[in-house]
Amino acid sequence: MDEQIQKVLKDGVTQAELDKAKNRLLTSKLLERETNNGKASALGQFAVVYGEANRVNTDLAELQAVTAAQVKDVLNKYITGKKKVVIEFLPESMKPEGKEKKS
Repeated sequence: MDEQIQKVLKDGVTQAELDKAKNRLLTSKLLERETNNGKASALGQFAVVYGEANRVNTDLAELQAVTAAQVKDVLNKYITGKKKVVIEFLPESMKPEGKEKKS
């Protein structure tokens, strides 16, 4: 596994990393909700997906309450010990010699 991922799984994310991620997500959510269409979409998502339309009023506070320890726990639950697949897409000019293109 990648060294950086191993470090995050072992040490968790830093508070600065978590704050940056939260700020980006919060900004994105707020920008989406600036329009009537965005508000309706958010409301519809909570009504349909979660069966609780009123959650649209609390989801941003819940996001802000996430801790670095919670992130570490979730990473370890879903990432540690799991297999992964890496797919690399290369331009034709970078493909290894001898690999014929299948039609």
